[in-house]
Amino acid sequence: YYRYPDVGGDNNSTATSPHFLVGWSESNIIAAPISTRLRTVSPTGALGSISGLAGSGTTTSWGLVISKGNSSLYGLNAWNIAFAFRWAPGANAQIGTGTVDASGVIVTNAIIHTVAAGVLPYDLDVSESIYAGGTSPKYLISYDETNEVDRSTKRILFCRGSSLVRALDLNQMEHGPIDRPVHGIRLATTWTPPIRPEFVVAYHQEDADGTTGIYLTTLDSRGSSTLAISEHRTRVATSNPYSLIGNSLALASRASGGYHSKFSMVAWSRYNPISNSNDIYGATHLASMADAAGQQFCEGVPNSTGERGFLACYGNSSSTTIQTLYASKLPPNTLALYIAGQGNTEIHQPGGSLGVLCIAGAAFGRYTDQAVFTGAAGIANLAIDPAWIPDPFGTTAALAGQHWNFQLWHRDVVGGNSVSNFTNAVRLIFE
Repeated sequence: YYRYPDVGGDNNSTATSPHFLVGWSESNIIAAPISTRLRTVSPTGALGSISGLAGSGTTTSWGLVISKGNSSLYGLNAWNIAFAFRWAPGANAQIGTGTVDASGVIVTNAIIHTVAAGVLPYDLDVSESIYAGGTSPKYLISYDETNEVDRSTKRILFCRGSSLVRALDLNQMEHGPIDRPVHGIRLATTWTPPIRPEFVVAYHQEDADGTTGIYLTTLDSRGSSTLAISEHRTRVATSNPYSLIGNSLALASRASGGYHSKFSMVAWSRYNPISNSNDIYGATHLASMADAAGQQFCEGVPNSTGERGFLACYGNSSSTTIQTLYASKLPPNTLALYIAGQGNTEIHQPGGSLGVLCIAGAAFGRYTDQAVFTGAAGIANLAIDPAWIPDPFGTTAALAGQHWNFQLWHRDVVGGNSVSNFTNAVRLIFE
């Protein structure tokens, strides 16, 4: 029997004979080992040979997904594959991956991640690869888990070739709401030169006000092993007052079709009790932020807005050009101060603050002469010169190869009391 089909297309708009890649899981009899199978199909219906991936012949294989395109926009011409499997009943589930070229040849094939005992991955997705030169192509795999404890975790695997670079919790990177259930993560890519190619992550989240929001976040690849958020939790739609149906979320970008574009579209299904029908909704999105230069790290606590302050850095990571620190989700009309250092030790509630100092462990400086005001929108920007970074003794210059960490401290009022808090932090590795 056959199940879990998926298909990917050739997004090379100049190709004279584009192909499709079809995948499925199969078994000769019920309860027999299940194999993962792949086959190319031409537009005229000509079938390529059938091939299999690692995990073929295991007790169980499921959730096969193929990237929407074969990344020919980036000069790669290969589909990404992801699927879940177990070698034996009761064994830990694993995530397998592979790449397949336009002729149907398996280029890479590997077991990339082992899931925690007692849970099963499901609702997988895999992105196309992005490639900006200098390193191996990079792509993302997302999945959900049964029997999970923390439903707010967004599980994403950052992969390069047949290797796992790191397993990510997007909620930590986003500095998003704590303990809000997340479902239906979907992946895509966008690219409009000279802006770097980036990943788009869509999901729906049950918010504190009882509604379900549809969110998009964009991730820029920096170097060989770093992802940085460029656009943070853009709420493209609200499903209120009706509930979404299951994990029904779909995402695609124009880059999937072979075009240089920052546009993507997300679609979802929700139940309408008035008409007693399932309605389909959608929203388009333009990823409009500049290239992100620094990777987010460290988690803090919500401020008086109910959000956790979020910090991003935009620029090119050069030690000789201006970079821009951009903090949002802050209390309005309050004083804020940026700090910089090379430590990454966390200190909770330092000096009576409600937040978390993320860059302790080494001496750090304050942009005392460049204090900022958050304004009505709760945003604080600062253009920083890498040749002029404050330290306890004055200023110093960032050198190529050095890492520097930045964070924002801000005043706040909670329960009528004057307090302070922090955003998350960003780490820049200067070039």
